[in-house]
Amino acid sequence: MRSHTAIWYARIAIFLPLLVPACVYLLHVLGLVGPSLVLGVLVGSILLAGIPYTVFAFVAVAFLWNRRLIEYTRWSVRAPVIFVPILGLFLVWSQLLGRVRSILEFCDMLLVTIPLVLIVGYAYVGLFYVGVRVLSGSSTTSVVSDVSSV
Repeated sequence: MRSHTAIWYARIAIFLPLLVPACVYLLHVLGLVGPSLVLGVLVGSILLAGIPYTVFAFVAVAFLWNRRLIEYTRWSVRAPVIFVPILGLFLVWSQLLGRVRSILEFCDMLLVTIPLVLIVGYAYVGLFYVGVRVLSGSSTTSVVSDVSSV
C-alpha cells in the first residue's frame, strides 16, 4: 500500500514545477503572501518555462506510467539536465526572450538559463525525494541504488 501511494506521489510530483508556482501565486492573489524574491522566482519560472515543462511533464508521465518507483527516482535526477536544451530551444523558437541573432546571443541566453533551470529543478528534485522517502518508508539511497531492477 505504501508503495502504491509513493508511485502516485511520484506521478503527481512530476507536475510540482507547475503546481507550486500556481499555488504560491494564488496565495499572493488572495493576500496571504506578500511580494518576495521567492514569489518572483516561482512565478517567473512558470511564465518562462511553463509551456515546455507542461509538455515535458506529460511525456515523462506517459513514459514512466507503468514503471517502478526506482525508475521515477532515477529519472528525477536526470530531468533538470534533460530539460535545459528543451527550454533553450523553446526560448529561441518562441522568441520569448527576444530574437536570437547569433550564436553568441544564444550562449549568453544559456549562461543565464542553465544555472536557473538546474537550481530550481534540483530544488524540486529534493522535494520529490523527501516525499518519496516519507511515503515509501525507506531510504531514497536504497531506492536509487537498487540494482536488482536494472
